[in-house]
Amino acid sequence: MKIWLFQDVRVSNSYHPFGGLVVIAETEGHVKQLIAQYNGVVLGDDDWENVRTFPTHSYVPAEVFIFPDSGCC
Repeated sequence: MKIWLFQDVRVSNSYHPFGGLVVIAETEGHVKQLIAQYNGVVLGDDDWENVRTFPTHSYVPAEVFIFPDSGCC
């Protein structure tokens, strides 16, 4: 498994739609499969070019963590 770290990506349909996204998954396809269930999470080509990945050193279950930007309000 890998930890996929996305910064400043669209994570919601709210007024302040951007934020951070962390996905624990094996492959890019697995990441796409996991985030498909979350409305508002949209990853473009630039997001995939800037993603940072880190290997896990033991088994970690697949999971998605969304960190929305609270904005100015």
